[in-house]
Amino acid sequence: GDDGGLLAVIGNRLFRLNQGGDSVLNSYPLPGKHAGDRVNAAYLANDGRLWLGFEQSGLYVSGPSGFRFRAVFISNDNLANSVNHITEKDGIIWVGTKKGICRISGETGNTKWFTTDDGLPHNNIQQLYIDSKGRVLVATLCSEINYINEKGEIGRLENSRMGSFNSVVSISEGNDGTIWAGSQGNGVWKIGEEGIINYTRTSGLLSDFCYSLTTTEEGMLVIGHRGGISQIDPETDRIKTFSRLEGVKSSAEFYPNAIYTGKFGDIWFGTSEGIIKYTSALSSGGTASPKLHIN
Repeated sequence: GDDGGLLAVIGNRLFRLNQGGDSVLNSYPLPGKHAGDRVNAAYLANDGRLWLGFEQSGLYVSGPSGFRFRAVFISNDNLANSVNHITEKDGIIWVGTKKGICRISGETGNTKWFTTDDGLPHNNIQQLYIDSKGRVLVATLCSEINYINEKGEIGRLENSRMGSFNSVVSISEGNDGTIWAGSQGNGVWKIGEEGIINYTRTSGLLSDFCYSLTTTEEGMLVIGHRGGISQIDPETDRIKTFSRLEGVKSSAEFYPNAIYTGKFGDIWFGTSEGIIKYTSALSSGGTASPKLHIN
């Protein structure tokens, strides 16, 4: 949140937590039209508005003060109203759905859709990542990473050919401009000017199934799996894993792209066992024990 606290969707409520993530300051009811629906994506925009994307109920937004939500119409199509991810650049909201990508102008509310008809490899969009060049990188089922440039044209990322089709779930950019792509079943791909490298369980990852990833301020890549976390040091290629011994239950499902880097560099993961906080002190032997578990 703007106050440095955390916002977390748990069950059918929105919680406001303190900076340490260990106490609840307030909670609010969620909108939504369908019983048993769930929030897949939450994004706090630069203007203070909170956007929520539901599995069935589409898109909602709240004003900057208080959490009173209104529905945002993007389509009559059920798959288009199944939202996987939300992000923003320069006042434009980008929404990844199971029926393609919706670009929403923050000023006018006008929408533009991008689908396989426009050249995307698949319509089920897992995540959208805006890189340092302003390109919207698309995580989906693909054999190479596609992006949308600032003119609205779809292109393919150089050196990103991964061979057969991969289910890419999460993308992040390293401090040096390297693009990292996490997949379900084929580990992590490092895409740079010199080519592409694949890291898998054989290389030392905890699992070949990656649900979220991000780069720390120190340049480490941190990856969420079922039951734990992997960390890759791009300088040395050294891989560390954190799981049961560090306090993460082996049954913990790490939710796709439920990952957030806080003001102090802590990384928060949303899991089936509650919120897990990863601190960069881990690399020197801290713990990744769950900070808070709210049923």
